[in-house]
Amino acid sequence: MIDFKIISDLGLSDKETALYMACLKTGPSGASELAKTTGIQRTHIYDLAEKLADKGFLTQTRKEDKKIFAARSPEEILAVKRIELKKFADSIPELEKLARQKNNRPKIFYYEGGRELNKMMEGSIWGEGECLIWGDDLFYTKDEKEYQKKNIAQRLKTNTRCRVLAAVSNATLESQKKDKKELRETRLLPRNLFESRVNLTVYKNKTMVANHAKDFGFAVEDEDFADTLKAIFELIWKSGRVI
Repeated sequence: MIDFKIISDLGLSDKETALYMACLKTGPSGASELAKTTGIQRTHIYDLAEKLADKGFLTQTRKEDKKIFAARSPEEILAVKRIELKKFADSIPELEKLARQKNNRPKIFYYEGGRELNKMMEGSIWGEGECLIWGDDLFYTKDEKEYQKKNIAQRLKTNTRCRVLAAVSNATLESQKKDKKELRETRLLPRNLFESRVNLTVYKNKTMVANHAKDFGFAVEDEDFADTLKAIFELIWKSGRVI
């Protein structure tokens, strides 16, 4: 005996399944006959039959002012479902594009206070690829040394390289000497050409901006935003006077 669930899994309710199976068994029938066969009230037969017709499981005709319901053959239903699945398969690229549009909406996070700024950077998942950094003067001060150690250790552990742009100073010159050891390449620019008041880090689709002087920052997760900043970074990296 066939399992009714096989039919109901095609999107039918229990009563719709029972009515379809009854029509399949009895052949073209009126509402009264189907009510007796299924135990469903006659008045409900019409509503269920309408739904089954809309779903492609029944046909409706009239004979002497009487509605007659007939089941479509399983082969017909299978052919219709295959066409529907083909249409759905063809629309998958557009549906996925729609899903990506929603998932690609920018995410913005705000941080305030020195501890929160550290959390912002510690929340980055280092790994493949490289990070790009605009260094500000305060990033190289004693107050940031402890955080710097953690950040560098995290990068070294995941083998994440970085490139840094910063203005010339004793602190940045000292940091530059450790580039090879700390998987970093630093380019220092004359202070009259480049001086950043914020520290800006770009890694994959994430951009982190920290103002250490005012103890606040924000992170943006957006591919377009990150790619634009990467392009600006490359422009500065490849041109101008570099020490």
